[in-house]
Amino acid sequence: MNFFKNKDYFSTGILTRKEATSYVRISLVNLGENTEFVDYKVYNWNDEIPFVIESKVVQLDSYESKINDVNIVSMCYGDRLDANLYEVRLSLIHNKSVIASICEIGNSKVYNEGNTIFHSQLNPIKYR
Repeated sequence: MNFFKNKDYFSTGILTRKEATSYVRISLVNLGENTEFVDYKVYNWNDEIPFVIESKVVQLDSYESKINDVNIVSMCYGDRLDANLYEVRLSLIHNKSVIASICEIGNSKVYNEGNTIFHSQLNPIKYR
């Protein structure tokens, strides 16, 4: 997608999943007047080479918020997916109007005490 040419990349860093966690909740809000796009990827780091659990482009209209829950403990193609180590990467266009936060939630979709990453805590990534 061409609109991601001039974007910033951010990462939560590699996080350790708490025992009661089944989902990673990615909360996004657009406080601007223009439509914005956010590209997120959730990686499983259990093996030496990480693989993408979910990748999605989210469109946020002006003053809109969206919540995306990504299952990190499930049955996938007959194999049990149990991402004890995971990372969330976000791609944002150079615009300060989009705010993101990431937290862990359980099966009942209730917030779990533990890994919560606010927008200001995301680590910028420079791709070469």
